[in-house]
Amino acid sequence: MIFLCLANIAIFAVATHYSNLSSASVAKESVSNVLRSGTLVLSPTAANEALAEELEHLRDNSTIIAGTVSIIITLIFGYVISAIALRPTRNALYAQKQFIANIAHELRTPLSIIKANNEILRMEMPGNREIDKTAVDTLEELDRISGIINNLLTLQAFSDRKPDFSPVNVAEVLNTAAGKLENLIKSKKQTLTSEVDTELYAQGDRNALEQMAVNLIKNASIYTPEKGQITVRAYALANNRIEFSITDTGIGIEESKLSRIFEPFYRVDDSRSGTYGSRGLGLAIVSELVKIHKGSISVRSKPDFGTTISIALPAATPVREEKRATPAGEYTLNFGEQ
Repeated sequence: MIFLCLANIAIFAVATHYSNLSSASVAKESVSNVLRSGTLVLSPTAANEALAEELEHLRDNSTIIAGTVSIIITLIFGYVISAIALRPTRNALYAQKQFIANIAHELRTPLSIIKANNEILRMEMPGNREIDKTAVDTLEELDRISGIINNLLTLQAFSDRKPDFSPVNVAEVLNTAAGKLENLIKSKKQTLTSEVDTELYAQGDRNALEQMAVNLIKNASIYTPEKGQITVRAYALANNRIEFSITDTGIGIEESKLSRIFEPFYRVDDSRSGTYGSRGLGLAIVSELVKIHKGSISVRSKPDFGTTISIALPAATPVREEKRATPAGEYTLNFGEQ
């Protein structure tokens, strides 16, 4: 900071000195021209006015040059200082991410062994209700921990590698995601309806888009009671963008909690998290993947009536906007460009 102040002072000192030298040079040249001509073409008043105008012009130029140079130096110096200052923070974040990824990798093997042992225990002692209940509870917790680890590894994988963007058929992605969650949806006797244009192509990474869709549909199913309704839609927006949305008839989200649902490990209702099996990472992963794709997320929700989460992404081919109506009585939050 001290260097920057000194640099700016030096710039204005040089500019002032240059201006004074130029002013003296102009005045000297004007007098010499008059003396050489032998005649005074202009009146003293007109000559003074012309000289003053020339000097004012020189001062303006000097000020503009000095200001421009000062701004450029300030910007360069600020960029260098911010890069240096933020380097430890970036290194710390990278080390933290690597540490979490390494732990997640190391935990997968022992968890798999524990899970296999519990399965064997259940098969060997089928008539013991107490052991069976304990084994089932243990397996549920192991599945929960495995889900967290898999989500962390997924987030790490997409954050570290450069995305492979290409035209992706949105309908195919949504159908594949729904197929992976078919058993979950059937187990809760829910109905899944698809309203998707089969000719919509988004510019993105197919695996990442599929992960987004799986997380959103799974979240919708988890927070929707039995015999509820889940609707998957995809349509074109303005500015050559494509949006797909997942609507459920679940518990909904209060307005005060909408802005936090994409935070890691945040749950809308902690008292119901055990019942619904939420791990609090699904939407955080969706948010990160949307940022990678330079997309945006919007959420509409009404407590006890359901939630709609929409993802807008760049289109791979030109599209024509489809007008969509926003239902009345819902809380809306648009996270804008990510």
